[in-house]
Amino acid sequence: MAVIGSKPAEPLLTHDYVEDVEGRLYVIVGDEHPPNAYFAFLKYVPTNERTPWSRKGTYYARVIRVYGARNVFPASERAGILRYDPVLGAKVPVLGKERIARIYYGRGRLYEILREASDELEEAVCDVVDALSRVCGIGPGSVGVTGSILPGIHSLEVSDIDVVVYGCRDSILLAECVGDAFPAQPPRALERRVVKEASLYGLSSSDVLSVMPPYKARLLRGRELNFVMARDRPRRYGRRVLTPVGVFEGVLEVEPGSCEALMYPGEARVSRRVEVGGCRVVSVITYENFFTYALYLGGRLRVSGILERVDGGDECVVVVGSRENPGYVIRA
Repeated sequence: MAVIGSKPAEPLLTHDYVEDVEGRLYVIVGDEHPPNAYFAFLKYVPTNERTPWSRKGTYYARVIRVYGARNVFPASERAGILRYDPVLGAKVPVLGKERIARIYYGRGRLYEILREASDELEEAVCDVVDALSRVCGIGPGSVGVTGSILPGIHSLEVSDIDVVVYGCRDSILLAECVGDAFPAQPPRALERRVVKEASLYGLSSSDVLSVMPPYKARLLRGRELNFVMARDRPRRYGRRVLTPVGVFEGVLEVEPGSCEALMYPGEARVSRRVEVGGCRVVSVITYENFFTYALYLGGRLRVSGILERVDGGDECVVVVGSRENPGYVIRA
């Protein structure tokens, strides 16, 4: 984890971390970024107060208490990094490369932990990698860490285990085998999780249960274990330009089984022609990781989000997880 200049030694992928010149920690979002900048939201800031998260005598305050589209923006806005992006057609947090002092790669950090785990939480990460290999056939090269473990500020008392699986093949393997590799949370803990997610997205508990990913809220050594899937290489910024058309809410028939639906941000094709807002809806994109599994399963889904025109043509996508309309994906 070396100090870098404006050009990283390898590309940053979603859920990698960066640290700015003031010591604040950001989470990378997605795998396509504007020139000389990254889409990233602020998560931890140095503080003089004692907190659960620390590293070498420096304590960090977590500025995002609850995830969800609307909840990640205020801290980034206070940090002065919100700006309109003409490719995404929305105001989003963007961190310039000139402000970055250090990069934390999920896979690189995992290699460090596998070489020498320094505490109980890092030992648990090694157990995760072992189970992924034995049960799922996912090798260590396709795995990384994220969350507070990545920059090494984790707390043995409160930190969860957050793991990234990279690539199409291994994302599908994880979705299909995670229940065999890791136990589910006990019923009461799961119930609390469902109530929390229902409140966050404004959904009923039954709707949340119908779409809850199996790779969320697993259990290992008595700790909550969460997975996120990511593409293993960046994509070209500007490959398509999105322009907001309006709010969408309706039922779509979504093609099942796409690994692109699992990876963050997830995207799945719409199989039946739907005309709305003067354009044809061709896919659903979600920046809410909670809804990626529903898109992977496909079928008849009720979707709420922002309708965005693609490249000024007659095709549109529905974007779930925007600041303007967080939206949802549930079974129809």
